[in-house]
Amino acid sequence: LAAGRAACPAGHYTVLVDDRDRSARLDAALRANGCEYQESTTYLALTGPVVNPAVGPAGLEIAVTGPGDLEAWARVKVQSFADSDDDPAASALDAEMSSRREEWPLSEYQLGLLGGEPVAVLAHYPGADDLVFILGTRTPFRHRGIAQAMLARWAAASCAAAGSRSLLINAPDGGAPATLYRRLGFTDEVYWYSKYELRTAGPG
Repeated sequence: LAAGRAACPAGHYTVLVDDRDRSARLDAALRANGCEYQESTTYLALTGPVVNPAVGPAGLEIAVTGPGDLEAWARVKVQSFADSDDDPAASALDAEMSSRREEWPLSEYQLGLLGGEPVAVLAHYPGADDLVFILGTRTPFRHRGIAQAMLARWAAASCAAAGSRSLLINAPDGGAPATLYRRLGFTDEVYWYSKYELRTAGPG
């Protein structure tokens, strides 16, 4: 940490500790040296078929997002993660779209539609180890099984794909999403980390 401060006298660092035992040992020292704890994240693997997923409401459509649909996808993502159906600020929408464009070659973005209205989003990294890294539903459409239905369809499609090895999802450790994913069959923890922010003494 001292070397990091010397090398970068302004700004901040993200510090990740990727083992539960190590995190428990280092937590007090990290906090004492200026690291602010942010969150812990778990990566869970599906160990069998999805267990009793909701089928979602009748008429639910799931579309792969193209460049022309990116703004609609980003709007739903920002609303879902903000737990607010208010129209997102232009800056938040622009930031989300910029992030998604950067990852476009590696990712697939899916948009859940109900009666033609965008209501939920899913994003994943296709490949042998297929990882869902974004899943969210707008607040007026929650508790109807939409996200579970999207997750189940993703799992079925990924299992059917040639070369599929594992299906993964990440979530804040100990939160409601992780509890739900475990109930659906994502029970094998393959990775875990705790995240801290270290701000240096300089401005910014």
